[in-house]
Amino acid sequence: MTPFTAVVTGSTILNRVRKNRHALIDWKLRLRYLMRAETLKSDTCDFALSTEEFMDEQVAMIVPAGSPYLKVINKEINRMHKAGLITKWLSAYLPKRDRCWKTSAVAQEVNNHTVNLSDMQGSFFVLFLGVFTAMTVLLLEWIFNRRKKIVEQIVIKPYMD
Repeated sequence: MTPFTAVVTGSTILNRVRKNRHALIDWKLRLRYLMRAETLKSDTCDFALSTEEFMDEQVAMIVPAGSPYLKVINKEINRMHKAGLITKWLSAYLPKRDRCWKTSAVAQEVNNHTVNLSDMQGSFFVLFLGVFTAMTVLLLEWIFNRRKKIVEQIVIKPYMD
């Protein structure tokens, strides 16, 4: 081992994070397991998981090139995802929410936000636009039919037996 090689264990990194000297960036799944293990070990909530995700966790699978199963596998994975099975499996196997599972103040603000009139301005604008358009079309139809009746009355129609 060279003098520049340092072996950093998981507990060393977590102690650095605990002392506000570092931030640990890792896969969300691994961070959840680390947080749960530390909570069980120390019975304290020393860590918080960020609610903002800056990188998508994309998991993929490889098959041999030209495999006839690729389309079938993609179709079935897509069906499972749409049916919510993958989310259900993840929630069943991920660490359960405990007293340390906290959301940020921003997320709580979004969940507890009371709706006021300024939040609904867009809805009222769309409603007004729809009513105005409907009234305009109705007025144009009425004017068109009235002119049509007037023109028909002016035209002399011959009397035929």
